[in-house]
Amino acid sequence: MKEFEANVSYKDTIKFIKKAHAGQKYGSMPYWKHPQEVAETGRKIFGSKFDEDCMIASALHDVIEDTEYNKDILSSIGYTDKVLDAVELVTKERSLSYEGNISRIVNSGNHIAMMVKFSDNYMNYHGDKSDWNPVKREKSQAKYLKSMQTLGSKLGISVNSDGTVK
Repeated sequence: MKEFEANVSYKDTIKFIKKAHAGQKYGSMPYWKHPQEVAETGRKIFGSKFDEDCMIASALHDVIEDTEYNKDILSSIGYTDKVLDAVELVTKERSLSYEGNISRIVNSGNHIAMMVKFSDNYMNYHGDKSDWNPVKREKSQAKYLKSMQTLGSKLGISVNSDGTVK
């Protein structure tokens, strides 16, 4: 029996990720808030191009990687192949480097996956890293900036050297 009806809404997805990420943290906040912020950031950056499918894919973007749920389970809940294909693309392929994963997303031509990953990296880049080791922080910032610039070039978005969108 499905938890939700086919073509699950963004609102239903937020309820679902609260359950899926229960007990997980993103810094000091409940983990589910991170994907919600990624969705809201995507909407701000991309406007109407960041439609309901993008919002849902953003909310689900870490579920396969960080929870017990896989694509088959998400499909049985009622998520569409369009959404799940994007989620699967942004799910880290552990045999690839970070750059390899970004290339895989870009080479797919999947605009939902590219916009979701751009928004995720935007949030990661601008997140609080004040308690991080300076070397780790610098490396991480460079990785996220390069990724945003690569994805942005495919999406028609310019990214400044400080991570802001032109």
